[in-house]
Amino acid sequence: MSLKSSSALKTMKFSSNGHQLPQPVIGRQLPNTADFVNGKDTQDNNYTHVGFWDRTFAIEPLNNENAQLQKKISMAEKELLEAVEVNKQLCILISNLQSQLDFERNKTAGREVSGCPASVYEDPFVGAGDGNAGNLRYSPPGPVSPVAVHNSRVGRNSRAHHPPSAVSYTPTTQQASRDPPKMGATPASGRRHKRTETPEQLFLKPYTKGVPIYTMGIDPQNTRGLLHDFFEDIRKWVGRYANDLDDSTVAEVSKLPDLVDMFAQKTDIQHMLADKEMCQDVVAAMINRHMVIYAIGENFVYNSKHSAGDKCNQLFLDFAHLAEEEYALKHQVCLKQRALYTKLTTDPLYHDWRTAVAEDRCKVLLSKMAVFMKPGVYPEREHVLSELYVKGYRIGFRLRMDAVKWQIMWPVAGVEVNFKWMVNQTRNLYGDPATTYQKVTQDPTKYFVRFAVTPTFTCSDFSSGVEEKTVAHSALVHVGRRGVFSHHEDRKV
Repeated sequence: MSLKSSSALKTMKFSSNGHQLPQPVIGRQLPNTADFVNGKDTQDNNYTHVGFWDRTFAIEPLNNENAQLQKKISMAEKELLEAVEVNKQLCILISNLQSQLDFERNKTAGREVSGCPASVYEDPFVGAGDGNAGNLRYSPPGPVSPVAVHNSRVGRNSRAHHPPSAVSYTPTTQQASRDPPKMGATPASGRRHKRTETPEQLFLKPYTKGVPIYTMGIDPQNTRGLLHDFFEDIRKWVGRYANDLDDSTVAEVSKLPDLVDMFAQKTDIQHMLADKEMCQDVVAAMINRHMVIYAIGENFVYNSKHSAGDKCNQLFLDFAHLAEEEYALKHQVCLKQRALYTKLTTDPLYHDWRTAVAEDRCKVLLSKMAVFMKPGVYPEREHVLSELYVKGYRIGFRLRMDAVKWQIMWPVAGVEVNFKWMVNQTRNLYGDPATTYQKVTQDPTKYFVRFAVTPTFTCSDFSSGVEEKTVAHSALVHVGRRGVFSHHEDRKV
């Protein structure tokens, strides 16, 4: 190379972007526009014009993003605290509303139920003086009465003594209708009796030395309200899980022995089952009868095959053998009853037995009522019914844990309506409930019982030396006009 060309090379202008391409910019790096000089000067110019990459610029976006995240977290925490406070206020509001609802329920539970007698003028379980049948009769659907078993044993022993399967007696005093004595709650076990008692204010327990404080100062529910709620819960269960029957199913179901026994050939069963509302009450009546037999009735411990069933049955027989006016001896039997049933509920295995038997009886009942149930899988259906069965057992024991005599009677289909012991459930006999109530109560002798949804509960107290009988629950019955076989024809008359 000549000196001339070498000198020209040293002084030539070098462009890093000779083809006018987009100039790349990385970070804050500047494009190299320095004149190309071969040698150390070129390096110095490069360092001067280009410079090093500014690393703080790369960290700035991260710092901004972190600040935004911190701000969002702070706002989320603030919203969470506000939500917790709102939830706390809602819980307090719900608790107050529930307390008011419980208070109103218990207040109305103590009122006189429509259809209950104002005073005791006659005994519904025995015939009248003219020889006619009484308004209520004992109609035990289910196993043979223990008294019948006892009579067969007595017959084999050549002792001619045949007590009736249900005690027949008349009250000797005319007492104003009142609530039955408030039954004591089951003795404390390791858990709350949530099924039948008013909820306690548990958070106050440490400050009251174990003395229970009930919601809004309400005492445990009385027997009248307890029975009403129990049968109403069964009705709600039926309304949720019972199915509408088609014509072919109605024809087959109407031949069931339980239905034939319940209607006693006084009503067209097929027409009754074809009516959706009536069908649900029929199903509820069948379930009620089953639960009364095994969980609440006079011989429920015996029927449930409890190990103490024979002892409980013996008390039933001892009372049946007493004469009508042996009030002191009847009271002694009631005292023994209270001691025995209280002892049974304090047994360590009582709750396990109750739960196991309730589940077994529930399965039997569901298989029996399968034709009435909606198709499909309902996991909660059996559980809810089992809980109702457990509640039935609690009621059965609670009723006998006081020194009084309870009798449970089902109005037989075909008997005359008596509103001292019954409450009419047929509300549209004359088109609307108000007119129906007025017409039926005006002359009850023109009507008869088609079937009973619930039984009549009476309570007799002998502690005063005489019998004081009260009605704790009036039977809920469907009625019809005398001489009319089908309830469909009732509205056409």
